[in-house]
Amino acid sequence: MSRIDAGRREKWGMVMTLVVLSIDSEFRSICPTQTEAEFALLRESIITEGCREPIYFWENAPEGGNPIVDGMTRHELCQGEGIPFESKGLIFADRREVRLWILRNQ
Repeated sequence: MSRIDAGRREKWGMVMTLVVLSIDSEFRSICPTQTEAEFALLRESIITEGCREPIYFWENAPEGGNPIVDGMTRHELCQGEGIPFESKGLIFADRREVRLWILRNQ
């Protein structure tokens, strides 16, 4: 897993607590790969409209790190462009349950 972001920031008069998010190589490997055209369209959309969908992560992962379960590419683009995004934690019993959720939601 790789550590991505952490800390607290004040923005637009609100204090936001940033959650440490990570990329789990197993979870990334089961996500479909986007074509260059799909990636470019998503990038344009995020730059133009912001990140409309939250980045979902496994909140109670036993190894910690809050691995992203949906929105890895959105997260990468938002980080690269400095665009704020919402994140939401999900509770899963184990890695198997996470894998099934990812497969059902991709």
